[in-house]
Amino acid sequence: MKAAATRLVRIQNAFEILSDEERRKHFDKYGFDEDDEFTPYPDKYMAIDSLGNNMPTIDFYEFDTVIMKLEAKNIHKLWEQTHIVWLVEYYASWCGPCRLTRVAYRKAARKLADRTGKKVRVAAVNCFQNNDICNQAGIQSYPQIYLYPKGQQGQPQRPAPLLMHEQEKTVDNIIDFVDMFQTNEVIEVAVEGKLSYESAVVQADRPVVVVYGQPWCGPCQMLDGSTREFAKKAKAYAVAAHVDCNAHKALCDAHGVTTVPVVALYIPGKSSTPVGEILWPPTNQMIQAAPQYTLSMLQQTLPLFVSAKETESSESSENGESSESSEDREEL
Repeated sequence: MKAAATRLVRIQNAFEILSDEERRKHFDKYGFDEDDEFTPYPDKYMAIDSLGNNMPTIDFYEFDTVIMKLEAKNIHKLWEQTHIVWLVEYYASWCGPCRLTRVAYRKAARKLADRTGKKVRVAAVNCFQNNDICNQAGIQSYPQIYLYPKGQQGQPQRPAPLLMHEQEKTVDNIIDFVDMFQTNEVIEVAVEGKLSYESAVVQADRPVVVVYGQPWCGPCQMLDGSTREFAKKAKAYAVAAHVDCNAHKALCDAHGVTTVPVVALYIPGKSSTPVGEILWPPTNQMIQAAPQYTLSMLQQTLPLFVSAKETESSESSENGESSESSEDREEL
């Protein structure tokens, strides 16, 4: 009965579109009208959930030609096609905020398709219909939008997915989220060469946030998104760097890094040790904040530090000039 009802909806919508030449042209390129509103669902498209609530089962993107509908029969593509970036929304058809996000997500998908072609694949999972997929992905609230970065050469799996943290999922916010992780502005520190720790961190002209991690470390992978976000948003006043303790064990040992991840802040000319100040893990065991929170707080506090430092430097310069003027007057 459910399959027959779905086919009937498709036939009715196809008839409406084919009857209107302008709508047909629009559908050929975009699918349904971008701003179409939901109407109350007929009883035959509703289902009773485990709590006895009457819930809609119709898929938001059932007829969308840009957004791929991920389900049990094709979810393998998300894990196999690691040569492209995937943007995936996890939602439930009964979820009010999901219905509000839907229009923005569709518009963002079309803009990304026009701009990036096949470099970014936009998809969606209806968790009401595909509960197992969403449980495996760790989805606990709706909607959630994840970006799955491209896999790196020589690694069988793609990096850990990155969660969009912005509560307001507007078209611009969604596109900015994708853009932020298309390019990586985090400096990958090596032992020697142009990007050695000495040249990239100690000799930097701005504060440097250094994240120590290893490829196999789950928490390190989860921290990757926050590090990239920090590097993008804080580049005017700070630098983000990463040290792979698997490849550069001696460097991490020299800095006293025995567990990962570690987040440290090095301020050139101020820090008294090569590693700088360890911000995470916290020395106070009562503090349970995640390392991502540490980077979020730095985005707020570092601009104040840099501004105060510039003011102090400016005042010192002015005092020096005033002193020189006084000496000149005494000589005269």
